[in-house]
Amino acid sequence: MRRVHTGEGLASFRNFDWTEADARVLRQQSSSYAAIERKVVELARQGQARRDGPALSEYVRTSMSASPQLQNLLKRFQERELGIGQVLANCHLSR
Repeated sequence: MRRVHTGEGLASFRNFDWTEADARVLRQQSSSYAAIERKVVELARQGQARRDGPALSEYVRTSMSASPQLQNLLKRFQERELGIGQVLANCHLSR
């Protein structure tokens, strides 16, 4: 049985069920993955310890979101996401 379903749209593809077994295999195959995984854990720990999270969220919502640079990045992201969705819709894996 294949776990990647290309016919269910980009959201389903992006929200792939990642298991601990998947992570274990990738850790064994890639030392860079293991290092990145450790960094993610450390950054999450640091983020939880910060008290300025609500202030940062407010800044992003009110000030940063209006910047032309961020709007341009968001537009580029959405265009690429649409393109990837189209490629995925045309992808037919044998089952």
